Amino acid sequence: MSARIAAIGALFVEKLRAMLTEQQFAEMQNLNSTADDGICHSHDYCDANVTMAEAFEQVVGREIDLQSDDDRALWSSAWRHALTHGLGQDADIEAAAAAADDTLGAVSVQVGQVVRIKPEWQDLGDENYTFTAISEPNVTGHFKARVSGGLFPSIMELHLTHIV
Repeated sequence: MSARIAAIGALFVEKLRAMLTEQQFAEMQNLNSTADDGICHSHDYCDANVTMAEAFEQVVGREIDLQSDDDRALWSSAWRHALTHGLGQDADIEAAAAAADDTLGAVSVQVGQVVRIKPEWQDLGDENYTFTAISEPNVTGHFKARVSGGLFPSIMELHLTHIV
């Protein structure tokens, strides 16, 4: 399984846990574990496609391309991973987060560290900016960085797999 699949799935579960009440989350887990209908019962409580799209974008670094077979396959695999690592009964988000963490490699970031973005993840002009970490990475490898060197200094979220 790829790191992206595990990371998207874990972040999706994390976002749903934050969005739903404990009772809703438990009911959803029970329905997902007992119903064999091929759907995720998180849709009973929220627009889970929006939540999965947010997780996809945070991990992949761009919006899903619905015309792309690869993107749709990644989305589906991440959903299946989430179903077995947090959205079904007796599942554990920590296991999903640990699986994602194991695949991130030895790259690490500390607050105050200046990082460079890998060329394949750069937007036009990124080579002129300075990215300084302002938070430690979370369990899915995301961290916040202050961006300076442009007209409008800002804060953005980066992923460990996107930096050198």
